[in-house]
Amino acid sequence: MDKTIERGPAREAEREHQKFEAQRRRLWPRAAVVGVLAGLLAVAFRAAAEAGDEARDHIIQFAWRFGAIGFLVPALFGAFCAGTGAFLVQKFAPEASGSGIPHLQAVLHGWKTLRARRVLVVKFIGGSLSMASGLAVGREGPTLQMSGAAAQLFAKGSKATPAETRALLMAGAGAGLAAAFNAPLAGMLFVLEEMQRDFSPAVFTAGFLACIAGNIVTHLLVGTASAFHVPLVHAPDVAALPWFIVLGICAGLLGVVFNRGLI
Repeated sequence: MDKTIERGPAREAEREHQKFEAQRRRLWPRAAVVGVLAGLLAVAFRAAAEAGDEARDHIIQFAWRFGAIGFLVPALFGAFCAGTGAFLVQKFAPEASGSGIPHLQAVLHGWKTLRARRVLVVKFIGGSLSMASGLAVGREGPTLQMSGAAAQLFAKGSKATPAETRALLMAGAGAGLAAAFNAPLAGMLFVLEEMQRDFSPAVFTAGFLACIAGNIVTHLLVGTASAFHVPLVHAPDVAALPWFIVLGICAGLLGVVFNRGLI
């Protein structure tokens, strides 16, 4: 009877190990590919944004030659770019509006669907035009959504299961965030946040591989400079630490108020 009791947990452990190995063989190589795709997307989107900024600067310099009336040219350029981007989003992919992060999170939770091809094309063109117009638009949210869309397209092409598709979508989004910020830990935190109720070592490792792969691509093509440059500061006095707790609480409350104000 003791042997029967021992065999039960042993067999269960063996089944779990086999399941993990099967997930690892199928998921990890694909996650690495998804990370590379996310890195390439991040680099391309960054290049498009910088090209738009340069074009706008050249137009402004050109407008200086004609005095006050010349500034109609950059105003018209900005209006054209912003209007074209808004038209593309409203006409072809309304879900590509905004940063894209809330929509992708809704997709991961199963609340919405993702028309990956449309979102990828419209977000890239519309986002590039919006930044060229001078609007206050960041690269991080759009890169995350586009990387998730690219991951879904790759998952479909590689005949991934629904569970694998969700894992690759999560890994791709995290890799896009990591590549956009040039900070793999930021992508890993996104993956960890989305997995908080259903943690899986195989899926978490897939997200890790995707973030590292995306970051390597960014380093190779763009460099190692981070998105935010923070100067080195000395460690605060121990007596000042409680004030950091107060600051964190106030920041959290302001975040809640801001989010509710948006909704």
